[in-house]
Amino acid sequence: MKILLIGQAPGRRGDAYRPLEGKVTKKLAGLAGVSVEEWLDRTERTNLLDEFPGKAGKGDIWNTELSRKKAEQVELHLVGRTVLLLGRNVARAFGLVELPWMTWVEEFGAKVSVIPHPSSIVIWWNALENREAVAVFLKGMLKI
Repeated sequence: MKILLIGQAPGRRGDAYRPLEGKVTKKLAGLAGVSVEEWLDRTERTNLLDEFPGKAGKGDIWNTELSRKKAEQVELHLVGRTVLLLGRNVARAFGLVELPWMTWVEEFGAKVSVIPHPSSIVIWWNALENREAVAVFLKGMLKI
């Protein structure tokens, strides 16, 4: 079964019908050491929200209530899956407030982990040791 990636929402120029297939895919595939095509083949991708929520300063607006409702609907379909949540907002929507980065836990009948949101405005990604840690994590994830 494919690894399920869950993001926040389509980007401003993103395609709701092809979630997480732009810069995020290139970044994560590169870190995992696979081609974009292989990454797309080995993962299923979705967003909690169907539409770009708008901007708030440097980041996007985040509707916590709507996101939680969407997460509750998605939870029913996670059983038996390996699930990677992209960003703390997505993790919070699933009620995983204190889950450390790159740590696998059993939740919702699934194996679940979270990494920082892979957008270019998240400064966590600027540190080489963080990118290297995610690279090791993603390579291991693809072996699951």
